[in-house]
Amino acid sequence: MTPFSQEDWTSRCEWGVEAVNALAPADIVIVVDVFSFSTCVDVAVSRGVTMIPYGWTGWDDPAAAEFARVHGAELAGKRRRSRYSLAPKSYVDAPAGLRCVLPSPNGARVSLAAAASGSLVLAGCLRNARAVAEFAQQTGRTFNVIPSGERWRDGSMRPALEDALGAGATASGLTLCSRVVAAGSSLRPACSPARTEIFSVGAAWRWSWSGSGWCSLIAREPTGATGRDPPPARPRATRPALPDRRQEARRVAAGPRGVP
Repeated sequence: MTPFSQEDWTSRCEWGVEAVNALAPADIVIVVDVFSFSTCVDVAVSRGVTMIPYGWTGWDDPAAAEFARVHGAELAGKRRRSRYSLAPKSYVDAPAGLRCVLPSPNGARVSLAAAASGSLVLAGCLRNARAVAEFAQQTGRTFNVIPSGERWRDGSMRPALEDALGAGATASGLTLCSRVVAAGSSLRPACSPARTEIFSVGAAWRWSWSGSGWCSLIAREPTGATGRDPPPARPRATRPALPDRRQEARRVAAGPRGVP
């Protein structure tokens, strides 16, 4: 172990796909990609959808379409051009039983790497932070919280404010946190509905979400299961892919790369 493994604590936190190997092994890995993989997954599975993560290499990747065909699933595409995309709002009216392949350069890649490690993988965001933390506490004893971050043009990982907030909101419900996790947990008050304007300073928000009117869908914990406000789910990776069952923990199907 190295100083970066945080093995002295049961709850740990580190950024990006590199954290999967850097952190000590854990029973539960919680992948946080608020904008927007994890939020999409949460909204979708609460509607009875099975989400299949795919390691994004570009929207013109022919292998993604073939992968979706083999798995009997619809392939998510570009925002505003496809029925389903990395826009959480696109899943609000998704029909139960739908299978959807969701390419993502951040959350999906981290999820696939984490699933390959043998840990149970949960998709965490601001909407389901409480539900995910409670389920994790009931299911495992050690927890790695991994905010996915964004990407610079050269492909390197860029920490993202929204993922720090999501990781902090989730970690605040876990026990025996490392100092890194404890620092993130202190950000939780900023996640209240009254303070969602904090996103306006984040680069990802300004680039793709500002003015979309989706802040309430992304930033707040739903209060009910009626209407167009789906309840928070506890998406988890399973092998092989199985349809969602509302009485069980919500499932995210294992994806194509790095997962047996």
